[in-house]
Amino acid sequence: MNNSLNERDTRIDFIRGFFILMMCVDHFGYLLSLIGTNAKAKIYTYNSIGLSSGAEFFVFFSGYVIAIVYSKSMQNRGFWKTQLRGFHRAWELYVRNAFIWLLAVAMLCIFFTDNTKLFEVTQIARANIFPMSGIPAFMTLQYAPTYLEVLPLYMVLMIVAPGYIWLQKRFGHLSIIFSGLIWLAVQIHPQLNFYKNDSPWNFNPFAWQFVFFLGMWFAKELPLTSFNRDNFKVKIAGVIAVLIAFMLLKLVDKYDVSMPIIGSINIPWHDKPNVEPLRLIHFMLVIYLVGIVMPSNDWVKKRLLTRGVAQVGTNSLDCFCFSILLNYATAGLFSMTERGTLEYFILEFVNVAGVVLAAFWFTWLKSPPWRPPSSGASKASAPTPVAATSGLSHA
Repeated sequence: MNNSLNERDTRIDFIRGFFILMMCVDHFGYLLSLIGTNAKAKIYTYNSIGLSSGAEFFVFFSGYVIAIVYSKSMQNRGFWKTQLRGFHRAWELYVRNAFIWLLAVAMLCIFFTDNTKLFEVTQIARANIFPMSGIPAFMTLQYAPTYLEVLPLYMVLMIVAPGYIWLQKRFGHLSIIFSGLIWLAVQIHPQLNFYKNDSPWNFNPFAWQFVFFLGMWFAKELPLTSFNRDNFKVKIAGVIAVLIAFMLLKLVDKYDVSMPIIGSINIPWHDKPNVEPLRLIHFMLVIYLVGIVMPSNDWVKKRLLTRGVAQVGTNSLDCFCFSILLNYATAGLFSMTERGTLEYFILEFVNVAGVVLAAFWFTWLKSPPWRPPSSGASKASAPTPVAATSGLSHA
């Protein structure tokens, strides 16, 4: 097994944290577009110019870290104990999902009780207006507020992750090929999905499992920290050129630009629920770019800002859930102001800074005396075990 599967790499945490913060910025902007905004400027992120989004990175790197944790568990404890660990983690996610939902309902009902638009765009209105149907629907995963749709997907992925590791260990690359064939089946038959009240899940598990298992495959077979950097500038220039072409296609499609002879261009095969082909290709190009521009561990550790971003990646699930509550709160505050550019930028800063500060707080809660030190904690020279990581990788 690659040594990268035995040691924690701060660079991976930094990348995870970066995309979680980017998702936080995007989520806030989306809520404001539904509530109504007078801001004349906005923050443009990767999601604004690309065919894929931060969600792919969140799922991919969750698989990347789970491969590290569960591979070690399977080696030390065997398949069945690792499978039980996966079921236990899915249950933890279910409880976490319910807890965040209850906090969101309580927060909106206490502080924003008259803001009907906020209740609508966050989809909390269903639980508030129809509690007898909304609560059972939520508990049976038939309904989820805005941005909490991804957690049911993770419950499914945690359960099947040990089985994928078992297949990969025995059949090698056939495991990822099998995963890819399931994804391909979804592209051919989009109706293959989990359903809630006759509506498909926003994150189709049969499609998104491929992104997750790609992360697991990369962790073991082709760690991002081991990418070949020969002809560094040529590789970067080539990937960026292709990504710029994708960006231009998106802009043409977004603004309904009419081309001579061709007319209006509608880009196919890039929808999010089923991770359609162009979306997946775009995402993998960015993953390749990330691999060849990967910063050093020293670069991440020497700067307070980058250490803060890495802490967000270390506490990925906690920070993601906190960002949802923070987005709801700041969107409510924004709707109570003039909704101008200044308010937008101030509250975006509050969102990002709040998630980073929360990451340090989560780390503090997960260290002594709140949590007993690991058996190897006294060895200062020993690498930090990946199994100690929190968020989605803490199982």
